[in-house]
Amino acid sequence: MFAKIFGGHFFRGMSGIRSMYRRWKVGASEFSADIARGARLLSWDVNLAGGLKRRVILPPSSIDAETLPEAHGGNPILFPFAGRQFADGKPDFWKGKNSASRPMPMHGFARNSTFEPLEISEDGFCAILVPDDSVREYYPFDFQFRVSYAFSELSLICDLTLCNNSSFPIPWAAGNHFYFALPWIDSTTRADYILNIDAKKQYAYSPDGNLIETDFLKTPQFSDDMVNRIFMRLKTNKFSFGPKSGEENVTVTVGASARPPAQTSVVTWTLSDSSPYFCVEPWMGPPNASSHKNGLSWVGAGESETFSTMVSLA
Repeated sequence: MFAKIFGGHFFRGMSGIRSMYRRWKVGASEFSADIARGARLLSWDVNLAGGLKRRVILPPSSIDAETLPEAHGGNPILFPFAGRQFADGKPDFWKGKNSASRPMPMHGFARNSTFEPLEISEDGFCAILVPDDSVREYYPFDFQFRVSYAFSELSLICDLTLCNNSSFPIPWAAGNHFYFALPWIDSTTRADYILNIDAKKQYAYSPDGNLIETDFLKTPQFSDDMVNRIFMRLKTNKFSFGPKSGEENVTVTVGASARPPAQTSVVTWTLSDSSPYFCVEPWMGPPNASSHKNGLSWVGAGESETFSTMVSLA
């Protein structure tokens, strides 16, 4: 196995937004990321025999600095909260302990924030979020948020770390938004792919942010009703998806404990029936965690917490 950084540059868009685009080659895999703009993984491809290539993570349609935050593709980081938040029924607001409601964009602000690289190596990077005035309005705490990626030939690890520099506990419920290319085998459709996940509960969520227990899909196919489906009460921290044959699976591992916290959630989503991707998203908790508290974690003063996810090709 070998690792090589084989490209990188800075550029500024018309609004002055800085980007830092990098590419890595690790064995057969090629990864790319925009480190400065959201610490966002952009793509993952694997070179196969005969000059063929398997696309694992679908890149955004545009990596322009102004449009990237809203573009579909890669892995937008969802911090400090995943999904839409509600305060007293009002969307895009949230409340902490004994606090007035504050605005909070859907999926948080990290994907639209600037990051500074702390380290760039031959097999990954670590970057820190740089708070601006809008971040301080959304999340008025003294904190450090880091995103780290470690790339291997057939896997990646993404660590999200919140360090609390305040003198009191602060909340978070972060997540990943992986855009997996699906289907990835010629002449197959979504109906040929299944999700292997051992979850006791499955939910949908309503426009007001409440969770609704839904019909239970024993062996979910990606042609089923899988848009905004939430899988919870996972019996194991590993799940996989791929062709019904069981070959070429993608395996996802959440955290180091064999059984993750009860509110750990896996959310599935796609934009339309014809989209060339399906998002399979490990979150600390379901949407609106700041309101219903499921999956909400409080980091103590002077402490830190990491939400770790590994994606590998089985």
